[in-house]
Amino acid sequence: MLHIFDSLKSGHTVGKNVCSRLVLGKMCSNIERCVFRALSMGALFYSRGVEMKKKWMKFLAMFFVCVTLAFGFAACDDNHNSSSKTYIVSFYLDNGEWGDSQLIKEGELVVRPDDPTKGGYTFVGWDFDFSTPITQDITINAQWQIRTELIRFTFTSTATTCTVTGLANPDAIDSLVIPRCVTNIGDEAFQGYTKLTTVTIPDSVTNIGSKAFEGCTGLTSVTIPNSVTSIGYGAFQRCTKLKRVAIPDSVKNIGYNAFYNCEALTNITISNGVTNIGSEAFYGTSYYDNARNWENGVLYIGNYLIKAKKSLSGIYTIKSGTTIIANDAFHGCEKLTNVTLPNSLTSIGASAFTICGLTHITIPNSVTNIGASAFAYCDLIRVEIGDNVKDIGTHTFSNCTSLIEINVSSNNMAYQSINGDLYNKDGKTLIQYAIGKKTSSFTVPNGVTNIQDEAFYMCKNLTSVTIPESVTSIGKNAFGHCVNLIRVTLSNGLRSIGASAFASCGGLKEIIIPISVVSIGNEAFLYCDSLTIYCETENEPSGWGLYWDSLRYMGDRFPVYWYREEIPTGSGNYWRYNSNGEIEIWG
Repeated sequence: MLHIFDSLKSGHTVGKNVCSRLVLGKMCSNIERCVFRALSMGALFYSRGVEMKKKWMKFLAMFFVCVTLAFGFAACDDNHNSSSKTYIVSFYLDNGEWGDSQLIKEGELVVRPDDPTKGGYTFVGWDFDFSTPITQDITINAQWQIRTELIRFTFTSTATTCTVTGLANPDAIDSLVIPRCVTNIGDEAFQGYTKLTTVTIPDSVTNIGSKAFEGCTGLTSVTIPNSVTSIGYGAFQRCTKLKRVAIPDSVKNIGYNAFYNCEALTNITISNGVTNIGSEAFYGTSYYDNARNWENGVLYIGNYLIKAKKSLSGIYTIKSGTTIIANDAFHGCEKLTNVTLPNSLTSIGASAFTICGLTHITIPNSVTNIGASAFAYCDLIRVEIGDNVKDIGTHTFSNCTSLIEINVSSNNMAYQSINGDLYNKDGKTLIQYAIGKKTSSFTVPNGVTNIQDEAFYMCKNLTSVTIPESVTSIGKNAFGHCVNLIRVTLSNGLRSIGASAFASCGGLKEIIIPISVVSIGNEAFLYCDSLTIYCETENEPSGWGLYWDSLRYMGDRFPVYWYREEIPTGSGNYWRYNSNGEIEIWG
């Protein structure tokens, strides 16, 4: 049996022994940095800073410990003599991190734990002689020494990572070798180091942060190892003397503006591992500005389509073998009416075709990912989505005001179409209503639980929408700018209404907010000039946004009525349902 002393307060650390029962002293209100072992397997459970009242049931279920709240004793173990003193030995690692604690009987020795690790440091031991018997509660501290190769750098670290954030003395640096123990190059780590000419990055590095080398105008050479998975936005922008770069297979993401305005960059190779290329990643490079690299108004780098000129018009066929369309690649090609996507294509970047004149699009079976806003503000009438699309970003078909039908292959395992609208496969999320349909009224299918952000945005034909009890959340701007919407029926069961959910629905005259709603985002009904709001709750819930009822941005408020079954005694606006189930205003 493990007893936690009356004298032991929150913040102390206990554990180590296997106990069949647990008795808590009256002064212990929280379990912090506690260590317990499961009865049958001796598996270690470690939870730091956990509030007891939130975790008891989970703790019991996981470890089958019989917990008894009592006013306790000072002993541990079923066979322990309660007259024996037992002390707590804590192990402090660094930066607020603690190791597993031990409960040790008076006069016994502490069991030396395994050596801890910390990125950028060498563990040199504990500040304690483990041959010394324990006679009191103690904290044993880990001792660290900065690795020699990191002395010239500033950095942060955890047990498994080391992030370089800069140099201690950057003034005279011209050649930089990043130590092998480094796992990340931090945001803006070497920004503006104009004297830097070469950088060697070891194969321990997995991430190059945003603007890490921005403005290193003297940098002529950098080798990105086959360990880096992400190159942050603007990582090498304005490295005006950088002439060549090779992106290895390990890299999945190239951030926007990654090599922006690298004026001398003529030689660019991208291996096959990249799945996302940010907007303008290579804008202003010598490669980008060389007209001979553009094929009929479109720029490719290997299998990657980087950018199309806004003057592109009519029908365009993306060349076979292309695997990725970069973010914003065709953005603003308003004269482009049709594009054929090859069967080699796997990913369409965010905003890739935003504000295009496209009227139809067929997504081939090879495509697995469609980025956010990829076809927003297009002239699309019909969309065909193939078998293997697994991820469709938010707002992908938002504001396509002519869209009357979205068809999803029946073989697709992630999405489906119902009556021309886009849902996830289980039908619980309404992703996109085809807002060009001439239908004036719509009832959300029963079983839908979530209406996604901008699902009905800019739908000008709807006048009436009924939302069933199954729906628990309405996303941000879900019905924004539905200017002819005059009736919305919300059902009890709705929990959340997103920010600007009904913004600029100027036709709305009244809306009843069910008592079940616990959260409303700011400006949910912004610019609904004629709206009166009736709330089924008697008082405003704490989860409603500060400006949920704003008629203008942080300005005028709507008239809001609160529900009272009996005649209200105080001042304010109140209402109830009359015998016919209609709204009746008190007074």
